[in-house]
Amino acid sequence: RSYSFLVECEGLRLVYAGDFRTCDELDEAIGAGCDALIVETGHHSIAEIHAYVQTKAVGKVLFTHHGREILNAPAEAEARIAELFAGHAKLCNDGDVLAF
Repeated sequence: RSYSFLVECEGLRLVYAGDFRTCDELDEAIGAGCDALIVETGHHSIAEIHAYVQTKAVGKVLFTHHGREILNAPAEAEARIAELFAGHAKLCNDGDVLAF
């Protein structure tokens, strides 16, 4: 069993997605939209996440818990994220600090 969380604070909505089978399992947490979605790529591809968020009102996508697609070719993954998400996504690493 895995969980996703919606955190609302100071007018911002952040969804933290744990492991999930299919992206539509995030629908309830995202609801009408969120300012940021923290999502794992251990079991999902960059393209799959991109296709899903295109159907939602998601401000930024923050990739964590990296899978082989990213671990095996990090520079290519960064380029793919930049191309698909046009600056609205980040490949997160240990120690990153993000401000909203």
